[in-house]
Amino acid sequence: MKNKILEKALQLTESKRTARILDERNKTDIPADKETKDWIQSGRAKILMSTDSTLGSGSQFVIVNNFRSGAGQDKVLMATISDPDKGRIKMFSFHGTHVNVKGAMKFAKNNKLVTGWIHNVESVELDESWTADSVIKNAEIGSKKGYGINIKKTGGVTKTPFKHMLMTMQKHNNVRVTFDHGKDVFEGTPQSVALHINQTLGIK
Repeated sequence: MKNKILEKALQLTESKRTARILDERNKTDIPADKETKDWIQSGRAKILMSTDSTLGSGSQFVIVNNFRSGAGQDKVLMATISDPDKGRIKMFSFHGTHVNVKGAMKFAKNNKLVTGWIHNVESVELDESWTADSVIKNAEIGSKKGYGINIKKTGGVTKTPFKHMLMTMQKHNNVRVTFDHGKDVFEGTPQSVALHINQTLGIK
């Protein structure tokens, strides 16, 4: 009996949390004209940054290049879309424009549109194998700012068993790499972590 009461209480708490998130998100949703919607859903827009959206169900908050150029135009567009890796893109919400990627990231975080920020793999050099130095560099960024890396089959990556990874510094100068928010974790020296990542992602 107590377990059922506890379960109902947890469900109610989760429902309230979800309703609060949706209410906060709605404040940032604005109508998108047909050109903007078509641009984002076409797949032609270059995704400059993306990460998991608080909308859930695999949705992504993305920052893409603005197809409108010229004086007075912001450089990027912000939207919540379906997972681009799972077929045709559907836009759920449009959040307007911003002057640059950094400002858009701050906007998304302040308005609780994202669960955290993850660098796109395009922003990290993966054409060459990981080394102890590159592991340390990314682990320091991961520890300070919580930035991870989206994993896609591009550059030197030939295998994608996971969608993203986060590296953080640990005691005794060790590094921990966490794949898919805890689905797989490996910790060791920077050199051993570099070797593990290269083997996992098929980087030669």
